[in-house]
Amino acid sequence: MSMTPDEAWHEEAYDRMVDEILESHRDEIIDEFVFGRMVSYYQNNPNLTAAAESALVEACSLLKSSPTASLVFSRSATEIALRDVLLKPVAYGMVHDEIAGSLLVDLAIRNQQFTKLLFSVLEYYGVDLKSFTREGASNNIWAEIEEVAKTRNRILHRGEKASDEQANRSIDVATILLEKIYPDLRRQILQQ
Repeated sequence: MSMTPDEAWHEEAYDRMVDEILESHRDEIIDEFVFGRMVSYYQNNPNLTAAAESALVEACSLLKSSPTASLVFSRSATEIALRDVLLKPVAYGMVHDEIAGSLLVDLAIRNQQFTKLLFSVLEYYGVDLKSFTREGASNNIWAEIEEVAKTRNRILHRGEKASDEQANRSIDVATILLEKIYPDLRRQILQQ
């Protein structure tokens, strides 16, 4: 059944009105949607940090006997914290399909361009890893994360050893993510 000219005109006017509303309130709509979904994710996943904390505990237990093994475990804690504790809730906030949401979130986090978007959303909520510097460090936390990753890669792929200083720095980085940055973000999200 085809439309009458009058029905087509009304539909077109309605579409223009919706487009204008969406354009003028786009940031608020997206912000409310993403924010609400992030709150939901945090509330539904109270043990979000468990895997990262477990790896960090292992890293601390290995520090004296094997700084190299300690660094590998603390770097693992950092990766888990970045992916599951900081980025996954943001990605989940951008997905509205509950059934496919988990799969889409995992795929999105593996996409480097999408990860940049996730980091920019984190910045919107006050988490800027490129400007945050932990006490006593000369570089920002992101530079430290990247340096620890390079050290871990040299350990795993070249058989190099980690120094006590490198292992301690890696533990400090993971600890900051889990005990300072994440709790601050979670508190901010859940209190709004």
